[in-house]
Amino acid sequence: PYTTLFRSSNAFIAGKPVRLMDTGGFKLDRDIGTMEAVMDELVVERTLRQLKRADVILLVLEAGTITGEDEDFIAHLRPHWHKVVAAVNKCEGGKNEAVAWNYAQFGFEKLFFISAQHGDHVPELQKALVERYPREKFQLATKNAAWINCKTRKDAIDQFESSLRQTGAGYFDNYLLHNLGEGRTHFFDDFDMWEFVKEKKAEGKIKHYGFSFHSTPEELEAILIKHPDAEFVQLQINYADWENPAIQSRGVYEVARKHGIPIIVMEPLKGGLLANPPAVVSDILKAGEPEMSEASWGIRFAANLDGVLCVLSGMSDMEQTLDNISYMKDFTGMTKEELSCIEMARHEMSRIPLIPCTTCNYCAKVCPMEIGISGSFTAKNIYTLFGNMAKASQQENWLVNGHGRKRASECIKCGKCEAVCPQHIHIRDELVKVAELFV
Repeated sequence: PYTTLFRSSNAFIAGKPVRLMDTGGFKLDRDIGTMEAVMDELVVERTLRQLKRADVILLVLEAGTITGEDEDFIAHLRPHWHKVVAAVNKCEGGKNEAVAWNYAQFGFEKLFFISAQHGDHVPELQKALVERYPREKFQLATKNAAWINCKTRKDAIDQFESSLRQTGAGYFDNYLLHNLGEGRTHFFDDFDMWEFVKEKKAEGKIKHYGFSFHSTPEELEAILIKHPDAEFVQLQINYADWENPAIQSRGVYEVARKHGIPIIVMEPLKGGLLANPPAVVSDILKAGEPEMSEASWGIRFAANLDGVLCVLSGMSDMEQTLDNISYMKDFTGMTKEELSCIEMARHEMSRIPLIPCTTCNYCAKVCPMEIGISGSFTAKNIYTLFGNMAKASQQENWLVNGHGRKRASECIKCGKCEAVCPQHIHIRDELVKVAELFV
């Protein structure tokens, strides 16, 4: 065993979704007093913590001489023995199996002799890892983006078939027509994907179908009128975007409520930005409830809304998962005092000087260079609010390049945009600042 960094990721094993944590090793013999020993101690401590939390523990052993360290670590696993699945690696083609059988002395329920490099007996191991969790015990969702590289209906349908094949799940609990709005909506109508998901539901391969949406309340209204059969809608809702004219969280929420369609909330933390909000906002939230994380405010705000079926909180590690569970397991709604804190936080955010763009896009209609003006301003506002260059750059790339517009640096300063701007923004000056920011 040796010490490496912990790594985790979402994965599918034998068609079932799992959160995979690689502890990277477990070094019990340490040179006391060295920096390496300190790091080894931290890894051992975290490994033991993860063993308690895990649903299944995959112990990967190596065909060869059993060391004292192997024995010590296996002893550490005894309290979790019911969760252990043991595999002995480097047994390709039956090689080393005689040596590998030495591990039987520890009383494993079963030993899998595998070759990670050649794939020998890996499918059997995968099945053993997940078969204790029947398909009906978990929910699985995925999406269809018919507007990405699809030239025919078959191309769009192939996305579904590929997902079903790769997951091996048999069916999807929730299937989304992904990212409707603006120039993307028509692809789902052109390829008759609404009829397709109905057919798959009738076949039992989809339990529920709906769509995710990024655009205006007016366009959402039109889609819901045209497709009243949709069983849910996924919307970007968070307290920062509640009154944001570029997102219109409140507007799209109210349209969904008008139609009585259940809502799945995405981006409750605005891509993680509200987990680390501006200092003035953090101070307000901490004063309101010092023991609660900043992230909890965003998730609880969304969960508190009527008609919300689910909040996608975007947890990326075990600490975030435990934090999420701590305030949502017995959640019964937010108090008036808590909602007042949210309102104060939103008020303070509104006082941060931003470009007052409402994304009406009148400027886009007259710009001879087809500059992505509103998208550029939205991205700069994100940087001004949160100081997160990575997130701001991501937004600039999506809202400008991703929408087929040109970057701020290509502005020729003709001034036609300023002549039609209802907010009287000095667009040319602001585009210079955007170009300097996003080099």
